[in-house]
Amino acid sequence: MNDAEEQGHRIETVIKTGANIRSLAVLAAVFLAVCLLVPSLSSGETGQFAPRLLDYSGDLEVGMTRIDNRTMYEGKSSSSRETTMREKLHLSAIGYIYHPRFILLSSDFSGGLEQVSFERNGVTSRNVNSLREYGLRAKILPEHPYNLELFALRFEPVTSNPYGPALHSITEEKGALFRYARKPLFLNLDAIDSSTTSGASSADSRTYRASGTYLIGPTSNTASYSRSDSVDSLGSRIVQDTSLFGNQLALEPLFLTSRLEGRKQRQNSSSAPPMGTEGFSWSEQLQSDLPWRFRTTASYNLQRNTVTNGTMTGQAGTGTSNKTDSRGLALSHRLYESLTTEIGMNRTFFQSMSGNTDSRSRYLSLFYTKKVPKGVLTASANLREALSDRNGAPLVLQESHSAVISGDFPLNAQSVDVTTISVWVKDPATGGLILLTNTQYLVQLVGASVRIIILALPAPFTAGTVYEFLVSYAVVPADVELETTSESYAIRAHLLDNLVSPYCSRSFMTQKVLSGALPGGPDDSITDTAGVALLKGPFSFAGEYSRNRSPRSPSHSLRNSATYRAPLDPTLDLSANVEHERNTYEATEAVPDSKGYSENIAAAGLLFNKRYQRARLNLSAGTSYARRTSLIDSETFALNASLSWRIGKVTLLFSASDNRLVTTTANGDQTASTAHYYLTVTRKLF
Repeated sequence: MNDAEEQGHRIETVIKTGANIRSLAVLAAVFLAVCLLVPSLSSGETGQFAPRLLDYSGDLEVGMTRIDNRTMYEGKSSSSRETTMREKLHLSAIGYIYHPRFILLSSDFSGGLEQVSFERNGVTSRNVNSLREYGLRAKILPEHPYNLELFALRFEPVTSNPYGPALHSITEEKGALFRYARKPLFLNLDAIDSSTTSGASSADSRTYRASGTYLIGPTSNTASYSRSDSVDSLGSRIVQDTSLFGNQLALEPLFLTSRLEGRKQRQNSSSAPPMGTEGFSWSEQLQSDLPWRFRTTASYNLQRNTVTNGTMTGQAGTGTSNKTDSRGLALSHRLYESLTTEIGMNRTFFQSMSGNTDSRSRYLSLFYTKKVPKGVLTASANLREALSDRNGAPLVLQESHSAVISGDFPLNAQSVDVTTISVWVKDPATGGLILLTNTQYLVQLVGASVRIIILALPAPFTAGTVYEFLVSYAVVPADVELETTSESYAIRAHLLDNLVSPYCSRSFMTQKVLSGALPGGPDDSITDTAGVALLKGPFSFAGEYSRNRSPRSPSHSLRNSATYRAPLDPTLDLSANVEHERNTYEATEAVPDSKGYSENIAAAGLLFNKRYQRARLNLSAGTSYARRTSLIDSETFALNASLSWRIGKVTLLFSASDNRLVTTTANGDQTASTAHYYLTVTRKLF
């Protein structure tokens, strides 16, 4: 920026500053005039319906936010720094019309200036914005069983963008909320219209919600419906509909619980093919208490899922669907307070466009509890036999998982056809689904299971944040009838008033092919687990070792953790933790393409909070470190601190955090660090 441009920028800043100061002066004058005139208006003929003032306040706030970002990859570095200064005058008032129980009013007004400075790789840009925020609410009959609230809001949050100057964002909301609460009926009705403008882009959203509960005799009925329709300036539209009906019937000794739920989402975009998802679920559960401490439970569940993918050309798209139909019956008995026995059977039929599975099982479980001197002893045993008939390649739709960038997760099914895998990430802001390309994730075959490794996500997704992923896939085609027998035993003791709690378990699983062929062959596994937990005052320790001996998915793991958490004195709290975990997944000849690897996770954290009551000062600080060596190595370091101090009419808030993430892949190291600093000083005026 040359001298002339700098001088012009300063002149423009002065002009904007003067204009906004005048706006603030006018706003303050109007606010004070209203506060003074309301009592006089109330003395007129229509005074009983004129707004009356209950309380008002005002404060002046000065704040600063600074965000530093730095990335380094393959020897190339990039850095950015964004600094935002804000000066705001905040005025609020509470009043009523006729009576506080008739119409209750609240208003908040804020006005001020915002100065933003953004620097990226040595290039600096500056901008000055005016701030005008408000919140207006009117609640009609606030203390009655039925009431209506009308509101209009406008707020301008601090936004950041590590790739360029953050665009000034304005969000406006208006709507109505109706509430009715008097037995036997409880009703909620909401209508909200919101819009967000950020630079040249904008997004509008309308949300309608209705929910209610009706109690009559032994029944409780609940129903709800919501619809959200959002459109942005780029032509993207997302429509979401959800509905629910639930019923509970209590006719002792019978208890019936019913639930129906439907969900539908449609999204269209100018840059991606349209997509639609639809789901429906129905569940019933009947419980009955029988004589001699017996109880029986019958259940039924139905779930349908459909995914429709359109085309950019407007031609007919493709649709996939699956359905799960399951039912169960169980009979349990409790002998005194020690032994609980349960027998049961289940049947599940899974049907998809490419294959289906019919599964039948029966089981016996026992759980025994025995009080011993200064402790409790528990033991359990479980036996299960299952018969499944699989045909074709059953299709799994939108299986949900959570992970961060550079993280991974296993798929629930085994023998997955890796060529059929599709991965979506859900945008937490809009709920829209974004299809990932095969360069943004990695499929790793570990024994007979499959792990998905997230390599990268498109902007504005950031590292260190947990996101929801949806995965669709099909299993390897097969026509096979399979018998599976499993049994497990476990014992645990809580000794010396929970000072020592050792435990161990062993489980067996055997598969037998009755007809057809199973890809990879049947599996026979033995899993042994042993551990101990120690608890003494503020100290706790836990250690566990587990080993799975299997021709298809052999593995073993070791976990240890130690924690200290206690107040050192009435004003000082301290907590610390150390954790270590090692998981080893072995390659196996039964799955030729599988690869073995080890995963090591080490983590430590420290946090303290100090309170100075006389000085009205609260101080907290903490640090954490985590290192993971796996298919992708990562190292995370975080440091944070916060301070709250109140001096007379002045309140000071300060927080700082520094996060660093180093990721190591086959292509080299990638380092990303982010530092946040936040400071506000608020002076109460009246």
